[in-house]
Amino acid sequence: MKHVFFVHSHITFLVSLGVINKEKIAKADTVFVIYRGYNLLDNSFIWIEFNINKEYFIGKNIFKKTYEKKRLRKLLSSVIEGEFIWYLPQTIFYFFEFLIKNSGCKGFSVIEEGMGSYYKKEVADAIINERKSLNMGGLLKRIKNKVSYRKYVQVVDDRYLFVYGFSELSFPGYKRRKIVDVVYMLEKSIWDEITVIIVFDAILESGNANAVTFYECLEYLILLLSKKGNSVVHYKLHPEQYINTSFSVDIKKTLHLNTYGIKFVEIPMSCSLEVLAMKGRAEFYIFCSSVGIYASHYGCNVYSLARRLSEIDDLFIRTYALIPDSIRKLYKFI
Repeated sequence: MKHVFFVHSHITFLVSLGVINKEKIAKADTVFVIYRGYNLLDNSFIWIEFNINKEYFIGKNIFKKTYEKKRLRKLLSSVIEGEFIWYLPQTIFYFFEFLIKNSGCKGFSVIEEGMGSYYKKEVADAIINERKSLNMGGLLKRIKNKVSYRKYVQVVDDRYLFVYGFSELSFPGYKRRKIVDVVYMLEKSIWDEITVIIVFDAILESGNANAVTFYECLEYLILLLSKKGNSVVHYKLHPEQYINTSFSVDIKKTLHLNTYGIKFVEIPMSCSLEVLAMKGRAEFYIFCSSVGIYASHYGCNVYSLARRLSEIDDLFIRTYALIPDSIRKLYKFI
């Protein structure tokens, strides 16, 4: 039996390692399918990149659709033989049914992927259903969202075998839940001595915040860091901001052209903040990034601008209100 882990971020990879350890899965029986350009922290595993052509897969052209599905089956069969189980970060992928409707698939489990794993199931599903009808970013994006989420309105489909979480706060209320230990060999790196990190999320790109109020909060944070005597501050962009650079360019300008003499250093996407947090040395500054959850777990101080932004930005009120109380207790709001 093969165990196939579908990962697209550092946390999904780290939780996968926790599952492998907990269930005592042999390395020879482990396969990683990577998505969204993610690079594995450990390339010693069998892995393959899932590069899907969405236009072909969901389009009306039956020939292109058939071709794409045939190509993907061939791609997956190159590393998966016989019976297997999927481990997925969620089940709202537009290709979810395609993944599980394979003669060799004997079921699927869901692994933690971030903030969404800390909502009660009914809340998470309600958020996804709401997205289907929201006009986010204009008509074209609205159509895109409807296509992406059509029929797949459960973050965790009821047919799941187990959900695997990072902590006792994960997957609240789920009946078939297992908690895994997330431990990773910490190698020395140039990032070991980082003391202050700003972690950005995609609230601007997703239309959940107004740019004017966002930059007002960012300027406030820069001023606060200068008053605390920080001369060097590191920051990391959200993966979406490497694809959609409509706001990240201005974010960088705001940081690097600050008038307080602070040197801002960008941390590359390949660096895992979760692994860095395991050292428990750095202070993390966030809006609502799930990285704060993991940083707090490992003993780091986590400061959030979410409350401040919600007080001046009507667009962000909904996002702030959805942060579970169990998570709010982990942060210090500034």
